[in-house]
Amino acid sequence: MRRRVPVLAGAAMLAFVLAGCEGPAGPTGTAGPTGPAGPAGPQGPAGPAGNSTCQECHASDTRIVVKELQYRFSVHYLGGHYDRNEAPCAACHTHEGFIERIATGAETAGPIDDPSPQGCRTCHQIHSTYTDSDFALTSTTPVSLWYAPGETVDFGEGNLCAQCHQARPVSPLPTIGGPDVTVTSSRYGGHHSPVAEVMGGVGLFEFTGGATIDGGPFVHGGPNVGCPKCHMATPINGAQAGGHSLNMEADGDDNVNGCNSSGCHSTVEDFDKYGVQSEVQSKLDQLATLLRAKGIMAAAPSVSSVAGTWPANVAAAFLNWQMITEDKSLGIHNPPYVLDVLQNTIGAMQ
Repeated sequence: MRRRVPVLAGAAMLAFVLAGCEGPAGPTGTAGPTGPAGPAGPQGPAGPAGNSTCQECHASDTRIVVKELQYRFSVHYLGGHYDRNEAPCAACHTHEGFIERIATGAETAGPIDDPSPQGCRTCHQIHSTYTDSDFALTSTTPVSLWYAPGETVDFGEGNLCAQCHQARPVSPLPTIGGPDVTVTSSRYGGHHSPVAEVMGGVGLFEFTGGATIDGGPFVHGGPNVGCPKCHMATPINGAQAGGHSLNMEADGDDNVNGCNSSGCHSTVEDFDKYGVQSEVQSKLDQLATLLRAKGIMAAAPSVSSVAGTWPANVAAAFLNWQMITEDKSLGIHNPPYVLDVLQNTIGAMQ
């Protein structure tokens, strides 16, 4: 017996068959024709020889070699302590920290993980333009002093040096005639090499007394040359002093080439011209004796501070002694200022 397919089921199957069938794809269109290439432009002028800019510095002479050899006699190279990579020391003791300080105007944000010593690229803009202008200094802008807020010095090219060769902030900082000061360690003071303050005639405590203190800069060689005029003068003793060694003395000989070429002197034989250094040393010794009698300076031969609470004037006198001593020039950086400050400081301690 035949089975009948229900009408509804048959209609569903027909709908499925019709829905599942698709027509064939239409024909693929053909690409249009490509237009012709435009005419070639004229040939440009020939560029400079590939190594011409490099040769401005890397010539067949020894100009860079000589400077590198001179620098190896410098204290920056031999004793810069680039291991002091923690903040804030890294800003002056490491190349990376110094470059960060120049860029931001502040101390390093943290320790320098891979420190390196100061070198050519610390002071010069090496491989910025690949021309002689790469020897430009990394900074020559006037310097705001840490130790004397609000005071700015301008030594021209020497501003690069003043970025670090200045006193650090002192706390507590006394004021003449002010309240007593409590010193908590044997390292009270403004750190080493406060040359910027001494040369700029700012930052020392100016006691009243027999001398009229004439503050202000005393820059050997003029305000636009500053430190390099003397510290980078024609070298002596096999380049151990002068040039990129930056040293002023070698094997007991003073490099007076900068003095005798500055237009100020012509017959300087050593740095004790007019007996200035001898007089400054004598006054420093006299002041140290007075400070030891006051108790703030440790017994000789130590020159450290003694922890305790001291009159403000005694603490200020100690800081004057330390600043002038750590300047290391025995007054040469600013003879009138140093001599007058010492005279009045001694008078205040007597």
